Amino acid sequence: MAVYNILPSTNLKTEDIRDTLNANGGSVSNDCLTFFTDAANIRIWAKYKPFKYPKNFNVTDNERSSRNWGLSNVPYWDNVNYMADYVRNGSPLAGNCGTPYFAYIPPVGGTSEPLRLEDFRGYYTEAVQPYLPYNDSVMMADSTTAFSITVPVNVQPSQQYNLTLADLHYINSGGSVVGDWRNSYLCLGLLKIGSTEFYMATGNASVADDPTIGNYPGNAIFVFDRVRHAAGKYKSFLFVSSVKDVGSSTAPTSGFFTPLTFTYGEVTLKNYAPPVELKELSATKISTGTKVISVNCKIYNNTNSRLSANIKVTIYTQYESVINTFTYNEYIDADTYLSFGKSYLGSQISNFDGAKKVNVTVVINGQTLSQTVDIQNY
Repeated sequence: MAVYNILPSTNLKTEDIRDTLNANGGSVSNDCLTFFTDAANIRIWAKYKPFKYPKNFNVTDNERSSRNWGLSNVPYWDNVNYMADYVRNGSPLAGNCGTPYFAYIPPVGGTSEPLRLEDFRGYYTEAVQPYLPYNDSVMMADSTTAFSITVPVNVQPSQQYNLTLADLHYINSGGSVVGDWRNSYLCLGLLKIGSTEFYMATGNASVADDPTIGNYPGNAIFVFDRVRHAAGKYKSFLFVSSVKDVGSSTAPTSGFFTPLTFTYGEVTLKNYAPPVELKELSATKISTGTKVISVNCKIYNNTNSRLSANIKVTIYTQYESVINTFTYNEYIDADTYLSFGKSYLGSQISNFDGAKKVNVTVVINGQTLSQTVDIQNY
């Protein structure tokens, strides 16, 4: 008996199946029937696994392929707008059957769904889905007509035994294959939240050349028309389309379209702004009662990372001779701004009456931002 990463294709023993399943999250017993239950914890995206097919022995790869390699409830729509309506409003469950799309439903036995131990030959215990939900905040470039979104592949250590998009088919309700995904195109859809707006873009390759089968360095790139898109939050999802360039104005809306329901995420599109900005600098002096100079500004971090900022406040005379300098270190969270404000008592200023200007200099994200304003009297 042994535990395998990939179960052998020859001399496969029931003890090896049992121990391999149990070592990878299963809870099966010596009863082989438990291998075909939820207790086996079968990896959905394993290419070789028990599947529903009316044949007792010696099933072929073509027969496995005709059943989408045991992947159940793989949907498709014949109109891209119908698919978008489903993604916007639909349940992740498949019709009325109460199970998710892209599910694994093991055979139950009998003439139409016999239980075959041979189906475990080549079963891969580390199989993963080809893409994950995509969430991001994307800056639309300034003064350009297009911007791109890059979706990383969920890397598969063994693609020979891991299902890829190129292995799958459009299968109708009667169980017949009506189209192949490998001849289709991977696309990215954006549905604006709270709106009927729907944008889509075809990726950099057909599914047959998709990075999930190793022909690209690990990313699918989708280019969107900048003019057509408004800033805001969008539900994002990958889908497979039999229509090339489905996002273009000349492409037909009819064909075969399958949303990858396991990739639902959220993308925020933002209008262009520099990575960091210094804005709204003001300085005021109160010369009666308690003498105070107040300095206020906003420091914007428009990146997707938390940044540190070195801030220097310099108080000058009318002729920009330095009176005092104060320095601070602050952190600014991603995609937000810091409201920076400081008040300096007259006792902190060596020449309070001569103070006429304030400069704020910020070193952040490898850049130096600097502004100078006159001090306003109150």
